[in-house]
Amino acid sequence: MLAVFAVCIAPLGADAGEGISVVAIENFAFDPPFLEVKVGTRIEFVNRDQVPHSVIGVRQGEEAFRSPEQIDTDEVYSVVMDRPGEVAIGCGLHARISGKIIVAR
Repeated sequence: MLAVFAVCIAPLGADAGEGISVVAIENFAFDPPFLEVKVGTRIEFVNRDQVPHSVIGVRQGEEAFRSPEQIDTDEVYSVVMDRPGEVAIGCGLHARISGKIIVAR
């Protein structure tokens, strides 16, 4: 399976353009924890905690995407939602961090 992603540094408070949704990782939680987007939307996960995190997406029991092992403070991991369905998201370093993305046509 091919996952499209990029790791980049982005300033806090950067505006998300059309087709981009931002999910903050802060206080050991995803904010928002539940997100509905359309196919083709880029989701930017921004670590706003003072500890590293990672992001793993699972669709129908299979890994859909995985960030680098550690996303440090103020770093961003981006992924494009390439097909419809439900994606469970979690942190590979902290099992209590979880959320869900619903991808619609």
